[in-house]
Amino acid sequence: MTIRMFDWIYLTHKTPLWQGETTAEEQLRRQELENKVRKALDELTVVERAAIERHDFEGLSLVNIATDLGWSCSRVQAARRRALRRLRKVLAPFVQERFGVSLPSTDCPICANPFRRDAERIIAARKREEPYSKVISKLRHDFEIVIISPKTIIGHMKYHC
Repeated sequence: MTIRMFDWIYLTHKTPLWQGETTAEEQLRRQELENKVRKALDELTVVERAAIERHDFEGLSLVNIATDLGWSCSRVQAARRRALRRLRKVLAPFVQERFGVSLPSTDCPICANPFRRDAERIIAARKREEPYSKVISKLRHDFEIVIISPKTIIGHMKYHC
C-alpha cells in the first residue's frame, strides 16, 4: 500500500508502521491504523474519495485523474484538498492519542465551529447580489459564529474550502 499521506508517521517512528513488521503487536497496530483510515475514507464524498484514492494511494497525477474522470484539474485538486482537511479532522484524535502529534489550532471562527459544514452551506447559498450582512447575522443566530467582517467569510471560502 503506497501511502504518501501518512508522512507524519515518520515524525514519530524511525521506520514507518507498514514496513518491517514482524511482531504481533506491530501487526495489530498496523491493522488499527488501516481500520481508522478506512473508516475516515468512508466519510468522504464520492468525488473526494476518488481524488484521494487515485492520487495518494494509486500515485496518479491530478491531470491524469481529471482526464480519466472527465473533470477539470482544479475540481480534482479542490476535492483532494477538502478530503485531506476532512481526513485530518476525523483522524486528529486518533493521531493525537496514538502518536502524540497534535494539529495546530485554527483562528478561523467558521473552521473552529462544530457546525462548520452547515455554516458553509449557508455561505454557499448566498446569492451574488445578497449582502454579507444577512449571512453574518444568520451564522451568528443559528451557530453562534461571531464574524466581524465579510473578509472572514471570503478568506474562509478561499483558503479553507
